[in-house]
Amino acid sequence: MTFALSWEALTAIGTFAMAVGTLAMVITTVIVIFQNKRHHQDTFKPACVLVLNGGVDRNTRGNALQLQRNFTAPDICFFVQCSMKNVGTGPALNLRLGVRFPDKAGYLIWSELPPLGANRRSKSPLMIPVVFGGKFNETDYKQAPGGLWELWLFYEDVFGNVFHTKHAKDPHQPWAVLGKGGVL
Repeated sequence: MTFALSWEALTAIGTFAMAVGTLAMVITTVIVIFQNKRHHQDTFKPACVLVLNGGVDRNTRGNALQLQRNFTAPDICFFVQCSMKNVGTGPALNLRLGVRFPDKAGYLIWSELPPLGANRRSKSPLMIPVVFGGKFNETDYKQAPGGLWELWLFYEDVFGNVFHTKHAKDPHQPWAVLGKGGVL
């Protein structure tokens, strides 16, 4: 093998190694950029929970959902005997509070709430207007607090990421379960 041929082979190997090294640096840089973005978003992440007025235990959580006492009022509502607290590090935007009844598939009613800053608390009680329809009537409304129900909070951070918190009456489930996304 001649010197020129050996030199070309070594140069090719060196060039290949530099290309692989450059590709590794590009991949590492992209990973670091995404980690920094995620860290930045996590520093402004809301986390909203419902706080029962009498504290959370297996016996009192069933009292969180109450009926409106005056049934002749034009707007029938559920009263949620809780305040809402944002225990996260960023504001909660586009807040919605909903009630779902597992035995009434497809029926879910919402109430929109004002934004809530980090480490802030709303007033109690919260209200959810009731809409009677084919799957939910006045009898269902009057029986709702005695059956199983779930209270859902949906909210967004300043980056548009959607989060949710589920609160269950069922004492065999945790009171609050936080998650990401708008999934029911």
